[in-house]
Amino acid sequence: MNWTIDSIVVGGTPGEPATRKDITVSAAGLVAVKNTVAAGTVITVKATSKTDSTKSGTHTVTVKKPAGMVVIKRDGNEMPNNGTIGVDRDAIAPVVLSAEARNADGTADVTDISQIVTWKTSNARVAGVDDNGVVKPLSAGTARITATTADGMNRSASVTINVAALVTDIDVKAAGDATMIARGKALQFTAAVKPVRAANKNVTWSFEADYSDVEDVAFNPADLPKNPISVTAAGRLTVNAKVPAKTKIRVYATAKDGSDISNAASPYVVTVKKPVARIDLFVSGEEKDVDEKIVIGESLTGKKLGMDRDELGDTVQLTAVAASVTAPEGLIEDIRKDTSQEFIWTTSNAKVATVEQNGVVTSHAAGTAQIKATAADGSNKSATVTINVASLVSGLVISGPDTVTIGNKASVTAKYAVTAVLPARAADKKVTWAITEIKLPDGYTGSLVSSDVRMSAGTLTVSKKVPVGTQIRITATASDGSRVTVEKIVRVE
Repeated sequence: MNWTIDSIVVGGTPGEPATRKDITVSAAGLVAVKNTVAAGTVITVKATSKTDSTKSGTHTVTVKKPAGMVVIKRDGNEMPNNGTIGVDRDAIAPVVLSAEARNADGTADVTDISQIVTWKTSNARVAGVDDNGVVKPLSAGTARITATTADGMNRSASVTINVAALVTDIDVKAAGDATMIARGKALQFTAAVKPVRAANKNVTWSFEADYSDVEDVAFNPADLPKNPISVTAAGRLTVNAKVPAKTKIRVYATAKDGSDISNAASPYVVTVKKPVARIDLFVSGEEKDVDEKIVIGESLTGKKLGMDRDELGDTVQLTAVAASVTAPEGLIEDIRKDTSQEFIWTTSNAKVATVEQNGVVTSHAAGTAQIKATAADGSNKSATVTINVASLVSGLVISGPDTVTIGNKASVTAKYAVTAVLPARAADKKVTWAITEIKLPDGYTGSLVSSDVRMSAGTLTVSKKVPVGTQIRITATASDGSRVTVEKIVRVE
């Protein structure tokens, strides 16, 4: 065949010779158009038989703007380039795709840009594709489906068809089932997918922040540093220290297998709080006094709590109270509102004592176990009490003078001792001595320092600065965690 350009029509009029120089056809019938040729130009190509010039044919093509990119759509929804479409291997059905050629900036121009594309598959044994973009899955595996522009620019886009056992449900959880996260801290999330036989259990993590409950009226999200909240590919959520309290963060996990399954309908929500700075442990009910104020002095943190070895299986309910550096004074509920009150409870020795996630401790055998409450807000602050399962002290008897007389001495001492520990088989007969109250006489206007009245190993020391009539309450407390205490009032004369 002899190939020639039969005619060129630009804007409805025949093209000038200069235009013909920009449009050529090769001996093989390949038409080449320079970018100086206007869109809408109509080119008629003629093929004539080399042996019989009376036999010929023509074909008309229209010059279009060059495609800058291609997007693939499914059900009218744009797919990300190199995205994945999941097809359940137990319910194989055709997937209808379409392609749209666009300008390089992504704007659509279906009139001036050719919309003709060619479709191909990388693995016909897994999925085939026809000229209209209809994909027919055939067997388990993956196939890359590519749409390429036919305008000579060869712009393309692809999606992967994944024929497999797909994810049908995702359950998202935070470590310790936390619903709070501390400013400047991180929290680990996990995603459990169903069914168990799902071929690809990997997920993509994302989040959205909601500042509508933030109480600071001057707060502006634009004032936050770049990326104040982030989540890693492994599901670790981090919150910048400048993110305000009461910010709500919705956390999402989306299956990577192309099933489009996620927890979007019920996102996991965490609320930003002040970070925990201190945790105090109490026997439940002892964390507050009569006017609902916290009694930090009665905290068991770092102390010992006894459980009788003759009553194995007994339980004790512990309560943890977390506070921030700037915890408000006063009502315990105000302190609790300031920070997260969610904890992860653990034991160091489950053979001796176990602990449930509500703080209930159960004894199992004689010995000691460290019971720890760790803040679940990402701050990793914790508090520990030692559970001592043993034959415990049930009573103490102490002896020593009821009065001390200073006279002209700089100071005076008085000795006190434990004369009886009940029962005799108590494993730990040691006690801790303390001064729990100093009651000064009415009308006294002076002041004392700690060295004026002190107690050490059963010896009470009183300086001459202590006025006559002062009453000193001394106590001896069993060291085994039984919390048995005996007291004595000593009068200064």
